[in-house]
Amino acid sequence: MGIAHDSIRSIYALGDLTPARCAAITGRAEAYLREASDPDRPQRLTVQDMLKLDVEHLAFDGTTPLFAAYGALVAQARAEIYVDAVAIGRATKDVLKEDGDAHLALFLASQPDATDQDLRAALRETEESVAAQSQAIHVVRVALEKCHQQPP
Repeated sequence: MGIAHDSIRSIYALGDLTPARCAAITGRAEAYLREASDPDRPQRLTVQDMLKLDVEHLAFDGTTPLFAAYGALVAQARAEIYVDAVAIGRATKDVLKEDGDAHLALFLASQPDATDQDLRAALRETEESVAAQSQAIHVVRVALEKCHQQPP
């Protein structure tokens, strides 16, 4: 949440938006607001606090730094989800290709006139199919683990 903490510090640093003014706007103690700007402290601003500060900041210079910070965090989370979706899509493509190749090779190896070359091809293609499936399992596990991680 470093972006939001930096934005809180920037609100304090500009003109009339002093810590005392921010305290008056939010109804929070200055000490609480200082602690809320420290990522190592447990204090956090509520959405209402951030809204009040951004509206005040909007009137001051036309910007909304906390909204921008939150938007950046959402965009980052979305990008991470998108990366997983792309990885799963690629793994799916590889599994489909390798499975198809393995099915064809196994079918040819099952014919009465199958040669040693056909059998070797069936073994190779089946191993490649298993490798693609193993990679897909790994990619999905990673995505699943990310889904259950708590945001910062």
